[in-house]
Amino acid sequence: MDGGQGQVPRAEGPGEAVSETPVTVYSTVFCPPCDQLKRHLGELGVSFTLRDPMMDEEAAEFLESRHLRTTPVMTVGDEVIVGFDPAAVDAALRTAGVL
Repeated sequence: MDGGQGQVPRAEGPGEAVSETPVTVYSTVFCPPCDQLKRHLGELGVSFTLRDPMMDEEAAEFLESRHLRTTPVMTVGDEVIVGFDPAAVDAALRTAGVL
């Protein structure tokens, strides 16, 4: 992916999540929790932008400015979720109207 970021296409089908609230996942390679988060969002039909802080200076600066040194990190609008906790992810998505 160019610049360590990319748009992950929205899933198709009856369970497709539709929202104008941006969802961004900060993920690195060889990160099992990152893979779990991306898979979870895919299963929910949530479209998200994928950014790799190892390849994307702006993504790295975003995480550094919040003193975050781990991945995955997910933003839903202005809310930041650190790590992969399915209940926290789902709650943030529901609060933002994504689910």
